[in-house]
Amino acid sequence: MLVLHLYQSAILNRAAVAALGYGKDTPDPPGGQIVRDHAGNPTRVLLAAPAPFILYGVLGRLPSPTRISSSALRVTSCVS
Repeated sequence: MLVLHLYQSAILNRAAVAALGYGKDTPDPPGGQIVRDHAGNPTRVLLAAPAPFILYGVLGRLPSPTRISSSALRVTSCVS
């Protein structure tokens, strides 16, 4: 499961969306927005307005990772 939290927004992978149970009929959280595609399906982007604290409650419901392998943590840097 992967979550990228960017202050007022979060980008989730499919596993995180499934863990939260988000689908086409899931209402937006109070004060936040589930960004949806043209068919109404969640795009895996969550927005918080006006403050990021709204996302904390949603992200707090995700299961905690129990183990992260070193092979899963790869950092690539680009120098221009």
